[in-house]
Order: sequence, then structure tokens, then C-alpha cells
Amino acid sequence: MTAHSTLEPFIPSSTGQMAYKLRWPVDQVYDMTYTFLTFGRVLMEDLCTTVANAFSTWEEHSVFLFREADPGEDADIEIGVYDGYHGDNIPFDGRGGIFAHGSKPADGFLRSNNAEDWSTNPTGIQVDLESVALHVIGHILSLAHSDNDWAITLYME
Repeated sequence: MTAHSTLEPFIPSSTGQMAYKLRWPVDQVYDMTYTFLTFGRVLMEDLCTTVANAFSTWEEHSVFLFREADPGEDADIEIGVYDGYHGDNIPFDGRGGIFAHGSKPADGFLRSNNAEDWSTNPTGIQVDLESVALHVIGHILSLAHSDNDWAITLYME
């Protein structure tokens, strides 16, 4: 990553308590890298193509540029598909629960639940891989859940 974000204090209307939000100065472009660690039951080609498409969408609408890290290069975001407990205190709970989650760089990860029926063209109860990737990348970039119906980070139960 070529630049750093800053924490800016604010008071959210819903709680009235001091909180902080991450600010990325908009007069800069941020080059970020990602790498794939595990694929689980998701086809490697589907995961790679779909996540690249999601990053491309964020590039079109933000100050971020993304590229897949070269072999051996440290990446800002590590991507994987996991079962149950996988080392970050947010274990996956089987099918139909937590689809995926992520963290901001410097920890930078996007982890998906291997138990879900992922699809690039979902039907029925399948989960749309690209929509979830777009949503979680939003969190990686510091966006919180939103109650706006049009927001990619809309909170859904």
C-alpha cells in the first residue's frame, strides 16, 4: 500500500458515544495487492475471476487500485475459503450463517465460509460469490454496515 489511512473521531447519532472512522485521503491513489491462500470447495478459476471483478468494481468507484500480488510478494489482503475456526476469533458457523468477513489492512483478509453453496450464477439457496466479495471488500476499505437499501454494505440478517 502506498499511503496510510487516519482515524477521525466522530459521534454516531445512534449511540451518542465517541467513535472513530477510518479516513482515506481522496487526493491520493492507494495501490493494494491481494493473494489467494485457500480455495475450499470453490473452483479456483471462479474465486479468482469473481474477486478480481469485485476489486475492479471498487476501482471504478474509489481511490483504490488493486492487483494480484506476485508469487512471494507480501500482499495487503489475503483471500481464503475456510471451515469453522480458522484463526481469527470469528469461526464460520456452517451453512446459512456467516457468509464471509474481512479486516482492514494491515491485517488485511477476506475469508469466506466453505460450507456455503457459492455460485457465480446463483439460483435458489446458492450464495452469490461476487456480491459477497463486493460487500466484504467494502468492510476491508473501512465501510461499516449501512441501513440504506442501495448500499453494498447493507446489513442483512
